[in-house]
Amino acid sequence: MSNSNSWSAPRWTHSLARLVRSWWQVDRIRVSPSEGCWLRLKCGWLMRVDEEWFEVTSRSVSAGPDSSWVAYECAGRGQVAWLRAQPLASGQPRALYWHSGGEVRLLDPAEIEVFEREPP
Repeated sequence: MSNSNSWSAPRWTHSLARLVRSWWQVDRIRVSPSEGCWLRLKCGWLMRVDEEWFEVTSRSVSAGPDSSWVAYECAGRGQVAWLRAQPLASGQPRALYWHSGGEVRLLDPAEIEVFEREPP
């Protein structure tokens, strides 16, 4: 019987440490929780913009060379509109673009009300 004082971690802990380290170093959009709400809207949720009601019908994520964004297609009263949520570089506020009726405008988050719907 060996009376060794050295302790060696099981092999799986080294694999787990490598996995956590590689996950942490992956590029991803990092934003505060208040900004992150605009990146987590779900299909079926309702939005009110300019006193008009819209339902989120689809969600897509895009990335460009300088930025990434999430776009939501919204349907309401026979029209289709898009909300694009784009986190900006650190220290700058996010941008919310509303595409409706051939026009694009920058929205303040206070101009949008979101209502979650429970799944059926």
